[in-house]
Amino acid sequence: MATISKTIGYEYDFLDEVPEDYYCKQCKHVAREPTISSCCTEIFCKMCLEEAIKEENPCPSCESKDIGLLGPHKKFNTRIGSLKICCSLKSHGCKWTGQLQHLDAHLDLTTGDCVYVDMDCPKGCEQRIQKRNLDTHLANECPNRDYMCQHCSFRATFCEVSQHFKVCRYYPLVCPNRCGATFERDDLQDHIKMCSRENVQCEFSYAGCEAEFIRDKQMEHMEQNIQKHLALMAAATLRISQEQQQTFEQMLQKQQQALDQKFQQQLQEKDEQIKTLEAHLQEQERKIAQLQAANFDISRGVGILPYAFTVLNYQQRSESISYVNSPEMYTHPGGYKFMVSIYLCAHMSPLLGVFVYSLSGDHDDKLDFPTKFEESSTVK
Repeated sequence: MATISKTIGYEYDFLDEVPEDYYCKQCKHVAREPTISSCCTEIFCKMCLEEAIKEENPCPSCESKDIGLLGPHKKFNTRIGSLKICCSLKSHGCKWTGQLQHLDAHLDLTTGDCVYVDMDCPKGCEQRIQKRNLDTHLANECPNRDYMCQHCSFRATFCEVSQHFKVCRYYPLVCPNRCGATFERDDLQDHIKMCSRENVQCEFSYAGCEAEFIRDKQMEHMEQNIQKHLALMAAATLRISQEQQQTFEQMLQKQQQALDQKFQQQLQEKDEQIKTLEAHLQEQERKIAQLQAANFDISRGVGILPYAFTVLNYQQRSESISYVNSPEMYTHPGGYKFMVSIYLCAHMSPLLGVFVYSLSGDHDDKLDFPTKFEESSTVK
């Protein structure tokens, strides 16, 4: 975009004759915002005079060190603004002429009528183009313009579609073998597998034939090398047989190793089981030894309930007594001590009351029992 410098005077092509007084004594161009100096009342560009004062330079006109600024020269400013000039973009082809004061409006990007002014691309492609070329740029040149793949209708920016061409399934590609055929990308590989110009290896490459040729020459090669291929096949068959035998032997060796490993593992497991059983047997022997040491009376083992009731003796018993107690007994050698009591109910009643009493035994300290019994008197 053409801009007007704000620090120096005007450098345009003036169509009117410019009086000498209109020139800045510092930059030697037509004064921009003409301002009067305090030392010699000469005309300067406002920015030129302010810069001289700021840097404490002597007056460019009278060389006085007491340079100062009186104020703007309004009459000169109006006259300079009325001077006729050519467009600052005349060298680019603009033929506009008009008053200096109207140049900025002429160059304005939004409302101005100068089509040679540079502007940023509205699509953000970071290119600078002349206003008159904007439509052409947006339609044909801008990498961010809207674009559609003509092969698959994929739509995006031109830049993105250009990248899409590298993967488009329907993009036409020329056969790399230079057979002259063109195929869509998805079909090209199938063509190459059949292309007469594709480089291929001999069918007996597995046997050791290292010849390579284009597919068109395959039959010729086969016909010219029959004896060579037979010899290679024989050598390859022998080599394959030896390799298979070696592979089989290796497989048998691995299986034998696996069986040996499994046998050793089972043997180790059996040893562990034997050790566990031996430990259990030792524990049982220890308990038996403890029982023997405590002089356990085997005869006081499991008790037997010697009760056999008939209707008659039940009636006879119920008339004379109210209950019958069993002897005190154990559940098993070294086991829990208990007693059974049978209560005879009312006369001629067919009902019995049977109660089992747990008693404090000799072995309670050695048993897994939920309750430790206190010493109690015998139930009668």
